[in-house]
Amino acid sequence: DVRRLIRIPDNKMVVNRFGVSLEKFGNGHPIRRGQEGPFRLLYVSEYGDYKNLTTLLKAVLLLSGQGVQNFLLTTTADPRQFPEVEISSRQEDKLLLSDPRISPHVKTTGPVPYEEIEGLYQESDAFIFPSLAESFGRPLVEAMASGLPIIASDIPIHHEICGDTALYFDPLNPRDLAEKITSFLNDRALRHRLGQAGRRVVEEQFDWGTHLR
Repeated sequence: DVRRLIRIPDNKMVVNRFGVSLEKFGNGHPIRRGQEGPFRLLYVSEYGDYKNLTTLLKAVLLLSGQGVQNFLLTTTADPRQFPEVEISSRQEDKLLLSDPRISPHVKTTGPVPYEEIEGLYQESDAFIFPSLAESFGRPLVEAMASGLPIIASDIPIHHEICGDTALYFDPLNPRDLAEKITSFLNDRALRHRLGQAGRRVVEEQFDWGTHLR
């Protein structure tokens, strides 16, 4: 309709998709599944107070203190982002990231171009989304499309998106999150069941082609 009614060059238009492309995010079977090496957790988000990186880092600290070593968290959320914005948790997050008990288990990438983002999902074993609030939570849909099992904060919008295909935790309780991560570390069948159930939800509700039609 835009092309038909308004004379705008194609290079001046960008499509902001509501859903996800199932083709872009693979066939629901991450390439990491079954491979050796550390268990790979992923958190895709920009940095901000309500994104709740703090609770996630505290959970990593708890796991490290319990002797859990064979895991790696990769996140695009980085306290060095948006230095001009006042973010109350920034200093605490920086201190946590510099803690020698945490630093071997966390990799911050900073922003990743959307054209490359599916690679992060495909190289991961599970997805974590600790937000205190969300307007939607698009990365949850991307993770489900990629076949990743999800641990999400227990807020209404996450239940609306994931239903019973995710594990939920109290977003202000790092110990609860650490326990949920341990559940994933110890239960391959649980991860597989939730990952495949999430993929089906996306196919039924969030495919961009279905939304467009």
